[in-house]
Amino acid sequence: MRYLILKLNNPKLLRAMETSELALLEEQSNLTLITAESRQALDDQQGKMRLAKVRLALAQAELSAHEKLKQNQVISVLDLHKAQVAWEQENAILQMETSRLETLQQTRKAINDSAQYRLEKAQKQRELLVSEVDQLAISASMDGMLTELANDLDIGRYLDEGQIVGMIADLSQYYARINITANDAEFVTPGLPARVAIKGIDIVGNVTRVEPTVNNGSVEIDISFNGDLPSSVRPNIDVNAIIEIASHQKTLVIKRPIGVIRGHRQYPLFVLNDELEQFEMRQVSIGDIAGEQAQVIAGLHQGERLLLQVPPHLQDSVQFSQGALHE
Repeated sequence: MRYLILKLNNPKLLRAMETSELALLEEQSNLTLITAESRQALDDQQGKMRLAKVRLALAQAELSAHEKLKQNQVISVLDLHKAQVAWEQENAILQMETSRLETLQQTRKAINDSAQYRLEKAQKQRELLVSEVDQLAISASMDGMLTELANDLDIGRYLDEGQIVGMIADLSQYYARINITANDAEFVTPGLPARVAIKGIDIVGNVTRVEPTVNNGSVEIDISFNGDLPSSVRPNIDVNAIIEIASHQKTLVIKRPIGVIRGHRQYPLFVLNDELEQFEMRQVSIGDIAGEQAQVIAGLHQGERLLLQVPPHLQDSVQFSQGALHE
């Protein structure tokens, strides 16, 4: 379905279309009249031919009778000659009427063809004008969204041919461009699933591009959408996205300690020794990091307690008691 965007008015073009409609009706009537006249003229000429054939048949019969009478010495040679002349005269009349019919057929065909050509010309002219009038109703030739309309489209304003009056965006070509930190960019690759939040609605998509260069500490990535976009989508709006860089099941997850910034690294962390009631430094291997959560690969077991933030006065220690936290 094509939706009307703008309606233009061209009085000169509309008058020309009305004139073309009248011209088309005139040519249609003219063709009807010429066709009727041609049919009548041909019927008349064919009637004359039939009459000439009848008269020729009568002349033939009289000639045959006169020839028998002459053989029996009933009539003179002059009477026989008159019958022969009469037959020749009727035969010539038939030939003349036959020739007239052939000429009339060619003439009326030319007249009919000329009228038909004029009618087709009038039809083409009207179709062309109708097409131009239809173009006064500006609509989109593609599915999408009207994202821009010229500000100076006042009623009565003259528009030049080819002037741009608006812009339609193809929603199938929409994508989200997200900036992420350079540290996070090393975990993002094309094809990863993502969810883009557009005005409170989550749209599922996939990462399609990761910019290879870093600009001001961030990297651009593009996310394409898998389904239909909501009507609230507009170009150049701010969006947020969540990219699923990995999926883990039955894995140990902790709240991310202070200082644990990048994944897939070993960090010295303080783990509580319940028997000695003290924190001891231990090397813990961290896997993926998602927000404030971190995956533990090795160095820590379920149920053990971890110090998330070490006080400044204990940062150089390798172990300390629980009471030292409050000194």
